Amino acid sequence: MQIDTLSIWFPTSRTVTQFTAVARISKWAVAMAASRAPAKQFLDRLIDKAPFPIKAIQVGGGSEFQADSDHACADQCIELCVLPPRSPTLKGRLERLQATFRHGSYASYPLLHQIEPLNRLPDDFNDHYSYQRPHQALGGLTPVAVSPAHTGLETSRVS
Repeated sequence: MQIDTLSIWFPTSRTVTQFTAVARISKWAVAMAASRAPAKQFLDRLIDKAPFPIKAIQVGGGSEFQADSDHACADQCIELCVLPPRSPTLKGRLERLQATFRHGSYASYPLLHQIEPLNRLPDDFNDHYSYQRPHQALGGLTPVAVSPAHTGLETSRVS
């Protein structure tokens, strides 16, 4: 899984951070908005929602998630791989998904001023993106249909 953050600016000049994770091969995704960097909370959400076991996580060298993710990943026996800072080409699928969130969700809807109602946007988007929407790059399948649990692929290759 690749994890990165996205800053969401409210009209009141308040900033919230969205944590986004996407599987490199299947494109399955999950996101969560928060007012601070809750690595353990997001990791727990990721593990709970993923249709496959999480074996490894890639984060950018400048990621807010990296700050306290070492202990959270170690507690869950998940390998943490840190990419070099300022290397968006190494996480292209994640960068594209972040742009979809920024321009497809947050630019299209009035932003709510509380975290929990705000989290309905990425939850609804992820449900549609991962479970309902066929992807041309996946041969017309949904990301959950090509997850390791459905394909028999080695999980560590997909995470």
